[in-house]
Amino acid sequence: MERFGFESQVGGVVLLAIALVSMMLFTLFTLLPVKMAAAMLSAKRTGFVFCAIALFLSFGIYTASLTVPLVGPMVAFFLNGLSFSIVLGTGFIRGLLISLLHGFFAALLAIGLGLILIALGVISREAVGKNWKVRSSTALPHPSSLFILPRHERKTN
Repeated sequence: MERFGFESQVGGVVLLAIALVSMMLFTLFTLLPVKMAAAMLSAKRTGFVFCAIALFLSFGIYTASLTVPLVGPMVAFFLNGLSFSIVLGTGFIRGLLISLLHGFFAALLAIGLGLILIALGVISREAVGKNWKVRSSTALPHPSSLFILPRHERKTN
């Protein structure tokens, strides 16, 4: 492969495309739900930058809370509401609701994207692999096939 030949240019274009698609998916699944929830609850600041700051602050708080067992995530929920309320310019209760709605909207977007990919056939039998087999409803597997056993210990039908 040449250092500055055609192959290296194609590789750079592919990496750029992967980076752009990754940024679009990040925006779709993280920032868009925050913007939707903030606009729904009439926050004062619903811009892209403010939502990104609030989201990164929320991620930081949640990551730090994982170091404290049992109580950490519960405390993080209230601190996330506080961070959303301060950055987006709402009250504390609205900040908590933005935090909840953000998770709800992100889950809906992920489920919707999965259903769209299934409908388009991107996620299909061929994507899983050729070893994927569909058993008929009348044929039941032998109980020993449910456990991981060496072949010589398995009973075959």
